[in-house]
Amino acid sequence: MNRNKRFHDGKIFLNAMIVYIFCSFAVAVCANVKQATSTSSLASLSLEELMNIKVETVTTASKYSQKASQAPSSVSVITSEDFRKFGYRTLGEALQSLSGFYSSYDRNYSYLGIRGFSRPGDFNARALLLVDGFRVNDPVYETGTIGTEFLLDIDLIDRIEIIRGPSSSMYGNNAFFGVINVITRKGSDIKGNEISGEAGSFNTFKCRFTHAPKQESGRDLIFSTSFMDSAGQTRLFYPEFNSPATNNGVAENRDYDGNSQAFLKYKSGHFTVEGAFGRRTKGIPTGSYGTVFNSDGNSTTDEYSLLSLQYLKSSKTNGDLTIRLNQFKSQYQGKYNYDFAAAGDPPSYAFNFDVGAGMRRVLDCQWTKKCWERHLFIIGTEFKDTVYMNQSNYDLTQKLDDNRSFLESALFIQDEYKICSKLSLSAGIRDDRLNQFGERTNPRFALVFNPAKSSVIKLLSGQAFRAPNGYERYYQDGGLTQKVNPNLQPETNDTLEGVYEKTFSDGLFGSVSLYKYKIKNLISLVRDPVDNLMFFQNLDSVEARGSEVSLKKQWEDGKECRFNCSWQTNKDQRSGEMLSNSPNRMAKLLISVPMMQSKFNCGLETQYMSTRKTLAGNESGDVFLTNFTIAHRNRPKNVEFALSCYNLFGKTYFDPGAEEHIQDKIEQNGRTFRVKGTYFF
Repeated sequence: MNRNKRFHDGKIFLNAMIVYIFCSFAVAVCANVKQATSTSSLASLSLEELMNIKVETVTTASKYSQKASQAPSSVSVITSEDFRKFGYRTLGEALQSLSGFYSSYDRNYSYLGIRGFSRPGDFNARALLLVDGFRVNDPVYETGTIGTEFLLDIDLIDRIEIIRGPSSSMYGNNAFFGVINVITRKGSDIKGNEISGEAGSFNTFKCRFTHAPKQESGRDLIFSTSFMDSAGQTRLFYPEFNSPATNNGVAENRDYDGNSQAFLKYKSGHFTVEGAFGRRTKGIPTGSYGTVFNSDGNSTTDEYSLLSLQYLKSSKTNGDLTIRLNQFKSQYQGKYNYDFAAAGDPPSYAFNFDVGAGMRRVLDCQWTKKCWERHLFIIGTEFKDTVYMNQSNYDLTQKLDDNRSFLESALFIQDEYKICSKLSLSAGIRDDRLNQFGERTNPRFALVFNPAKSSVIKLLSGQAFRAPNGYERYYQDGGLTQKVNPNLQPETNDTLEGVYEKTFSDGLFGSVSLYKYKIKNLISLVRDPVDNLMFFQNLDSVEARGSEVSLKKQWEDGKECRFNCSWQTNKDQRSGEMLSNSPNRMAKLLISVPMMQSKFNCGLETQYMSTRKTLAGNESGDVFLTNFTIAHRNRPKNVEFALSCYNLFGKTYFDPGAEEHIQDKIEQNGRTFRVKGTYFF
């Protein structure tokens, strides 16, 4: 109970009042913007019609369908049409277009940053990644993949629902900064077949075949498979390795990337069966973890598979019952070349193999029912069985062979109480029982106020936790790079947020968000100065404050303009210093213009990110990128193609490196191109 007491003390109440004052100020600012904006032809629409256009419907925030404006969270939605208009190639590129989101790339994996937080060495374990509501963070590293290693082909995405803020009250572990739910397309959206092909810079080629036959009423089938191969950059120069012994710092043909993916979904009546498989192999050009630089053997291979069964039955009298069973498997293998010779001796090369494999089965049940006219209850339970979690490391000798399994269970309840026509209160709590860390209880509260039909104010408060994963607690490689720390404890996140959203009569939508969060027992990768080995440790707390502003304007003829910006400060309370890889300011502008009777569409995206601190205390430099896509859709001939240019002006920019890199900063790609064609039949 002491953990929850902070939600009722005077300090939290004072912070809530401050948020409310700022939101009121934002109302006045937005009103002035409204007066200064000219009225378009959309002004002839009724207010109800405008709300229907602007308000998205989401299911992820509360595990049932509701308007985003009424969800007890700050919500964003990315649609498949956004992927087409702006040429997104990966999940990470799409997420990076949102307010408060950014990504980093170390030329092996892509890492997601949310609200100024992305710790070097963290494998995306602080955001819960779902596919059609099923957890796909892997059992060993709890990774949520967002690059070419993602489980699905991005052409299968119907939309992505993004829930900001702690969501452990509904989802438990990993819902630390938010939840990302990738919702796949239906066979009825395709009604036939699709063949897609792509070609791009660095000899990148991709093909996809999707089949969706016509089905009887109540049935739906979609099957898809795809393949991608890329040579990557043929020459990458790293000055840290600039010596004759290491090829003068040039990594040649070490940046290759290739994946294969398959997906099947079949729905009949109340039942839905779904299966997905993805496999990727990536070369490592950076010489990370002290490996031999420019070795043709340094690579990682990742495999993921999802198999699920869902039963959903809706009843006006008995409510909605959902029962879901899923199995998720992952396997990672790293192949690293090391020189095991003693100092002064001739080189003695040997490969070190690093393996992590796991399988998790989850059974969850949920009942949703409206009671007593003003209450909507959601009650659910979840049983999670990590059947196995294996980690091994070996080269000339066996260095690690760790095998574990464990059970977890949870019970959650949420009540949405309609106090009056303009005010509702959402309160939820979840109790997780982990056999390694005991009991974890996480609440969430949301007050949603509609001062008018076109505006909403949300006051949000929530708590989340993240338990250390098996890699952070038990991994070691015999003294090569890393050692164990079995005493790691879960980290927690307390967040307070205020959101104001407004739909104006001229097609303009705006939102302002102010937030504050505090992380305790932060898990970070550090290096022991005694033996120079890396290990994970619970550090002191981190406190952050930030704000996000978003504007979206739509015209009747299909033109669209979006702008968002964010400010955030994240400080380690122990040292008082800013966190590494944490930008203070970000801004994004997206413009979409249809032309020639909507046969063509031009999409322009510009992104700015301020400089970030590196682990060595340097700065990565600010980033200003521009991407451009022109897409053509010939409906009579069932043909669509798109030409995209990324980093249009060829800007040189860097992402901060992590502890495993000698490089303090890692250079990113310059100007690149992609051409894509799709045929529907």
